[in-house]
Amino acid sequence: MQHSIPNRLAFPFRRVALASVLTLASLASTATAQTFTIFGEVRPTPTGYHLADVDIPLTGKFDFQQFVGKVVEVRGTNQGTTKEPTIEVGSIQEAQDVLRADHEVRLGRELRMRIDSRTGQRWLFFLSPGRGFLPLDDLFPGVALKGTFFLDVATYYVFGPGALSGNHEERVPIPAAKELIGVRFWTQAATVLPDKTGVYTNAVSVMIRR
Repeated sequence: MQHSIPNRLAFPFRRVALASVLTLASLASTATAQTFTIFGEVRPTPTGYHLADVDIPLTGKFDFQQFVGKVVEVRGTNQGTTKEPTIEVGSIQEAQDVLRADHEVRLGRELRMRIDSRTGQRWLFFLSPGRGFLPLDDLFPGVALKGTFFLDVATYYVFGPGALSGNHEERVPIPAAKELIGVRFWTQAATVLPDKTGVYTNAVSVMIRR
């Protein structure tokens, strides 16, 4: 399925209501005090390992090397802050729900986003020019999703839901506007089961090139 984007990357998708933004923001203060689920791709750094695209360090007594290049599901606690989180890992395993997207997209071309899921039956995609960090189970009323929302809650857009059977791909045309060169934004997805439970996936950062 294809979606249009008007000039200056103003995503034409449903925006979150202001009341919901305020509720989400008030919950952010609890992010350092709870055990939560977080999804991301493990990559090495000069000082250890982190979740790629969102640049969140991982600590703990695990052999993270065996997960390098893989998207994982982590249960852990935040030993940092909401602005600069550091996750102490309590458990780690390969994720069953994975978002794959182009890390770079050229002007006038299409951004491709694909969700692969072993169990999900509905999909949602999110886009935002800003990043955030919000462990949360109820972003949408009546839908209990585990995971961490990595996008800025004040600026994100969502499109969907749609039917999901194994995988689903969305394409978003990028305007051929020179002022967009060098703009970075983030995308994330969620998968939902019939009982209205599900997960937030890993996030992917996207840079617009000439």
